[in-house]
Amino acid sequence: MEQQILKNHKFQFISFNYVYHKDELNMINSSINSDSHLLHITRGKGEITLNKIHKFSLCQGTVIAIPRGTSYVMKISKNFEMLNLHYQIWLENGQYMDERLRLPYFSSPDYFNECEQKLRKMRILSGESKMEVLQKSSLAYQIIMEHLALTNLIEIKRDIIDERIDRAANYLNSKVCHSYDIKTVTRIACLSKSQLNRKFKQAFGIPPHQYWEQQRLREACLQIKQTGKNFAEIAEFFNFSSPDYFSRWFRKNISCSPSAFRNSQVNY
Repeated sequence: MEQQILKNHKFQFISFNYVYHKDELNMINSSINSDSHLLHITRGKGEITLNKIHKFSLCQGTVIAIPRGTSYVMKISKNFEMLNLHYQIWLENGQYMDERLRLPYFSSPDYFNECEQKLRKMRILSGESKMEVLQKSSLAYQIIMEHLALTNLIEIKRDIIDERIDRAANYLNSKVCHSYDIKTVTRIACLSKSQLNRKFKQAFGIPPHQYWEQQRLREACLQIKQTGKNFAEIAEFFNFSSPDYFSRWFRKNISCSPSAFRNSQVNY
C-alpha cells in the first residue's frame, strides 16, 4: 500500500544544511518549519524533543525525521555534527505525504554510511551552477527514497478519526480561532468537555488546548520569519493583551525572544 500511495508523488528538494558545533550547547532554540527534515547525526551526542512530548537520544548513525509543522529543541555535546535535508513530498491528489505517511521519528539504519557518503558529496557541491543544483537535488532524492523504501512507514489514519473530533481540530487550526474557548469547541464537536478531551487525546495524542497552542505557535513562527509585521501587530493578531505578554509566551515555548528568532540565520 505504501508503494501505491507514493506511485505518482511529486518531490521538491529545498535545502541541505551542514551543522557543526565545537562547544556544548545546553539547548538549541526550537523551530517550526513548513517543510520536512531529515537529520543525520555523524558525530557527537545529544538529545532532541519533538512537540514537547517525544524525546530521543542522538549519536553517530542516528536519523531523526521531523515532519513539517513539528516543533523541536535540542541539547548537544562538544564537536557535534549533523547533515540535514529539507524537502517536501506531495501525493498524487496534492496532499502532503506526511498527512498520510511518515517516517518514524527515530531510526538507526544499517545503510547509514551510504547516506552519509551521498550527503558529504552534497556538501562539496556549491550549488552555484544549474548542474550542481541538479546534482544536489538528485542526491537528496536518492537518500530520501532509500529511507522511504527501506523503512516501515507510519500511516496517519485521519480517516478513522471521529467526525466530531475532526470538526474540532479543523476549528482549532483555523484562522478564526484567535483564543481557546472550551465552550465553543465542545459546541462545535457536540461533545461534553470530558468526552472531547478523551476522544481528542485518543486521536492526536494531546488534549485540544495543547493542540491549539501548537498550531498558534507554528503560525506565530511563520509570521515572525516570513512577514514584515512588527511584534505588536503579531501579538494583536494572536489576541495577546500586550507585546510583552506575547514575547514571554514565545520565549517560554521557543526558548528565545521573537527578535532573536527572526534574526536567526540557521535552520535546523
